[in-house]
Amino acid sequence: MIEDTSVSYDDIACDWSVDIADIVLATTKDMTLEKSIRNNDLMYRAATHSYESALIKAVDLIDGLCHYKRTDQLSAVENRSEKIRLFLSHLERE
Repeated sequence: MIEDTSVSYDDIACDWSVDIADIVLATTKDMTLEKSIRNNDLMYRAATHSYESALIKAVDLIDGLCHYKRTDQLSAVENRSEKIRLFLSHLERE
């Protein structure tokens, strides 16, 4: 996720490939967007960019859900569950 690091899209494209950089970008929040629409944008891009981006985002969402369930963070579980529903809704449209 580019938003959590000092690594740029160009760094990834140079070190790995444009295809990998595109997948990383598809699974990264666009911090230039208003906070209220970032999650929908992210879930749409991750679900529709490629099989690989959809798989990576699905695993990320499930891992987060399992983490929050283990730590009894109920509000975070509900938040993650809502993100999963949003992600799945975009997958269903494709």
